[in-house]
Amino acid sequence: MVLALPLAILLAGYPARAADHPANDPLTCRAIWQSVGLPDPAADDGREITTVCHIGYITGHNNANKTPDWVVERITAETASQEFTRPDVSFKEETALPPGRQGAVNADYADSGMDRGHQAASADFSGDREAMIDTFFYSNAVPQSGRGFNQQIWRELEDLVQHLARERGEVVVITGPVNLEEKGIRLPAEADACGNAVELTRPARTSICDANDTDPSVPCGAGAGAVVPAALYKIIYDPALQRVNAYVMPNIDHRPGRKKVKALTYLSGFRVGVSTVEALTGLRFFTAPGEMSGRSLRETCPATMLH
Repeated sequence: MVLALPLAILLAGYPARAADHPANDPLTCRAIWQSVGLPDPAADDGREITTVCHIGYITGHNNANKTPDWVVERITAETASQEFTRPDVSFKEETALPPGRQGAVNADYADSGMDRGHQAASADFSGDREAMIDTFFYSNAVPQSGRGFNQQIWRELEDLVQHLARERGEVVVITGPVNLEEKGIRLPAEADACGNAVELTRPARTSICDANDTDPSVPCGAGAGAVVPAALYKIIYDPALQRVNAYVMPNIDHRPGRKKVKALTYLSGFRVGVSTVEALTGLRFFTAPGEMSGRSLRETCPATMLH
């Protein structure tokens, strides 16, 4: 059992993480992530990650980008029971970051035209009002395109995941951004386990901050503002079946391309293997020791679990 393993094994190979706040210790919320392990940079690329435990999720906050690199959540039939509706609360600053490090603030998003895009969705915890409220931290948000993405097809994907959790009893979900330094990237269909090509373009507006609200061409400056991702990924794992589905969706208005296509049909064009998400993010997933065949999860494309 993972619970019996010592800290050195559970966190072996993970980059140094700040421990200035009790919530920074991943072991305090290991019930959330122990079946899959914590995402880990595949190489020492210098990224500075602060882990923060919340009620239903753990976030790996990128202190330079002011967004999470990943958020792991455990959704159950109980947490997604739809007992409560979305709370009328605002996003707030993350309080568990290292001294001298500030995450995103209201001014970064205000008047930017971008949505505050939950990574662990509030509705994933509709059975627990306090857990819903606890999703409204900027360490759980990235700038997302609004009406044609975050408020439509991405929300529909979240709805399907919640339905799956209620049906299966438990799923573990990993969500995060795909950031591009180059102008664009294309991974051919033959390189992906699901046979879908991935083509992404770096957003024209690479970050949002108070300084560029009225003129998006004004740069936010080094270390300022929240980075706008080129895409979002979502990895859905059923621990009972040991089956995984993964999606990568460009952070754009999808209405022109989707038109009246049903959600499941449209989403099928964005299904990818986990190894494709790893190639795009520089992260390694399914790091839990002795729990599963990580290689088979990365390199296969089982039938969709969503319906």
